[in-house]
Amino acid sequence: MLMIKFWLCLSRFLGAIKQYLCLSLLKNSASTLLIVFQLSCSIFISLVSRFRVGLKAEIGVFFPMIVLRVLENVSQPNFQQKMIVLRFLEKLCVDSQILVDIFINYDCDVNSSNIFERCAMYYFIYFLWLFCVTLKISAISCLEY
Repeated sequence: MLMIKFWLCLSRFLGAIKQYLCLSLLKNSASTLLIVFQLSCSIFISLVSRFRVGLKAEIGVFFPMIVLRVLENVSQPNFQQKMIVLRFLEKLCVDSQILVDIFINYDCDVNSSNIFERCAMYYFIYFLWLFCVTLKISAISCLEY
């Protein structure tokens, strides 16, 4: 009986998340205000890490809208937003089960948008860029002495 009440409460809670929080996240994810965007990413990472089973469809919609939209925006790159998203991906990489779930749910399906593949590519580019910057800084510091 206790288990039934738990699942009923969880179902209501997920319904409230879908109805209210996801709508708010949808509206605020495209905000140009950095603090609003950062808060949206923070909420989204909580949803991905804690409720990904119950919010599979919503996460499949929000991942491209929040994460990939910023990483793939070449025409108007916003460095601060990209850094927020890359830190978000870094937090996701800590939990290997999240990565497996993202790959299975959004890359293995024929009609999927290959979220894992695209995120991995941009994460690799970020570390390659970071390595080049570090190498240049090291070279400049060697020339100063």
